[in-house]
Amino acid sequence: MKILLGSKTKTVGADVDNRFGRAEYYAIYDTDLKEYTFADNSAKDGAHGAGPKAAQIAIDLGVDVVITGNLGPRALAVIENTDIKSYRISGKTLEENVENYLNDKLEPINGAGPSHAGN
Repeated sequence: MKILLGSKTKTVGADVDNRFGRAEYYAIYDTDLKEYTFADNSAKDGAHGAGPKAAQIAIDLGVDVVITGNLGPRALAVIENTDIKSYRISGKTLEENVENYLNDKLEPINGAGPSHAGN
């Protein structure tokens, strides 16, 4: 399984970025390999539509789970049309959030947050 989180840097041990569409980077944790890879967020600098573009990045990366602060209405609509599950962050670092997810301690995202929450 692959878990995507917004990350402030491209390093293991980084703090999570609670923004989805405007996150600096994406950390992808592979539960089978027990390792992180990192991807640039090409959606973050666009004038409009960062959330849906970020959702497409998650799809293209083949992730199963997204852990973030909020999903705007359009990003949530894209995610809800896939098998990707979304959860709200609960912890400061990537590792804390992955551990919380694996121990069923994260709250599912069941509704959209405000658009442009990351600006």
